[in-house]
Amino acid sequence: RSLHDVDLLITERLCPAMAYISARCGDKIHALGYCMGGTLLTAGALHAPSFLRSIICLASPWDFHAGDRKLADQVRAGTPSALQMIAQKDSLPKDWIQSVFAAVNADRALQKFSDFSMLEDTSERARIFVAVEDWLNDGVDLPARLAHTCIADWYGANLPGRGVWNVAGKIMDLSALSVPALVMASANDRLVPLESALFMADLIPKSRKMELSSGHIGMITGRYAERQVWQPVSAWVKGTLGQTA
Repeated sequence: RSLHDVDLLITERLCPAMAYISARCGDKIHALGYCMGGTLLTAGALHAPSFLRSIICLASPWDFHAGDRKLADQVRAGTPSALQMIAQKDSLPKDWIQSVFAAVNADRALQKFSDFSMLEDTSERARIFVAVEDWLNDGVDLPARLAHTCIADWYGANLPGRGVWNVAGKIMDLSALSVPALVMASANDRLVPLESALFMADLIPKSRKMELSSGHIGMITGRYAERQVWQPVSAWVKGTLGQTA
């Protein structure tokens, strides 16, 4: 039941998970969210800040109408078909989601498969390419109410960006967030525009923002991810990146 509704996902799954890990560790924890995981994490931090030492948001959208609108336009164009699927299946098929992402990155998809065709089948680069593609395509269908929130409330009405997103009776007011936040975003990200992700850093009182040059997936798996992303994240967790305690 908790996975079918954003309010319950945050209050009955995410917040209790943070409480459990904090209790096991005997201290407040650092929590990291990628893409919409960071959006949900930020909402969780507003509901249960006492368990957190900081949050780290990687390419996490907040203002869904900011910056490059390619993905938002694709979602809007596909909304009628998506809502019809949701009504029929009580979920949004992962294939619909993948088709929207593919439409935004059509040229890059063509280039990456062209490059892959030039690799030796047994090479390390080929193995890594297949592993990343398996990860990217290993999605699940979104339950109806969760899908409706993503499409209608986020990309449609932009409730988070307008400061009126309500989660379990609480407005998600970033200016009220008490825990420090590291917000990382990229100018080359076509799925989560730089402006969409950095929007939260401008509103969170104790925040640090970092602008990267990788793409959305490259932030996690790219050849420069260790240096650009994971080393700064490690420094932030260790308190050596100017984190506010």
